[in-house]
Amino acid sequence: MTTSPSPPPSAAHDDPLSQAYRYLQRVVGIVALALPFVISIGDFLLADQSLRGSISAYYYGATGSWFVGTLCALGVFFLSYEYRELDERRDYRRDRQASNLAALLAVIVALFPTLEQKDGATAGARAVSAIHISAACTLFVLLAYFALCLFTKSSCDRDAPARGFASLLADWRRAWRFDESGLDGISPHKRRRNRIYRISGIVIVACIVVAVAMMATHRGAIFWPESVAVVAFGCSWLVKGEAIARLSRD
Repeated sequence: MTTSPSPPPSAAHDDPLSQAYRYLQRVVGIVALALPFVISIGDFLLADQSLRGSISAYYYGATGSWFVGTLCALGVFFLSYEYRELDERRDYRRDRQASNLAALLAVIVALFPTLEQKDGATAGARAVSAIHISAACTLFVLLAYFALCLFTKSSCDRDAPARGFASLLADWRRAWRFDESGLDGISPHKRRRNRIYRISGIVIVACIVVAVAMMATHRGAIFWPESVAVVAFGCSWLVKGEAIARLSRD
């Protein structure tokens, strides 16, 4: 029994399903980019509310429905990101696993709110808030993983291990592979995109560290590092969805 050959990269790229996924990636990027601006500006205009301490705190504001709706929409988009192996040279199993987990975490963050006031909060409210914070932190780490490890994949990585510790080690090495000039199968445009992915991922990781430090020391509003991380996440997905034509293809 003979098997049909895998389509060339250009054919896979122009496949209607591939085009649909690129559109989905753009939508995710736009929705993420808009979130911190819409909820903060909207809350100020509708309720004359000054800046809140975190993005999650807007759950209780005038734009709380937008906050919940955006996260649920992102959850649906992530869940829809069941990338089929149009190009048999690539293994999208890790992409699907990460997107499914991101979908679950986004919905948990939306439906399990943070505390509105710490003073007088019940044990149940504190437990719900703990779930929210854990899910939000894990989601940010996962978004950094998308940018650093998954989006930077190229045809030269097709022989990398697909599962287990060896796969994670390959992901780690690829995340910090800043010099790709000598690698076959990586076009100049792909190298530029990978730089943006890595910068976005590093920004997200740095923002996580800053936010955790601010929470631990009870200093400042983590709204700012959260917002920068969300914008970096949105930018990486817009680039992945080829929203910037000059970075798309050779």
